[in-house]
Amino acid sequence: MSWWAAILGSGTGSLVFGFAALRSKGLALSTGLHTAWNFDQWTLGFKNEPGIFKTVIEHGYEGRTQLLGWVSYLCLMGLAAWLLYSSWKKNRTL
Repeated sequence: MSWWAAILGSGTGSLVFGFAALRSKGLALSTGLHTAWNFDQWTLGFKNEPGIFKTVIEHGYEGRTQLLGWVSYLCLMGLAAWLLYSSWKKNRTL
């Protein structure tokens, strides 16, 4: 994995899990979200070992598949961060 991919992926994930920890005032929600994400990745065959399904990428579509994966990941994590942040900000008492 390239440096920018590692930083972008970890940075986006840390925002989501950080907002989840702040929102829930504990680690249960962020741990549950992380566990669900990892289970989903394993189920779809995106880990080193195939899970329930096996992802097959046809020759010549590797670049497009990687781009689609990054766009999907960033959109999903951005939506989750926005939902967690907006609900935390709305219910926060000063």
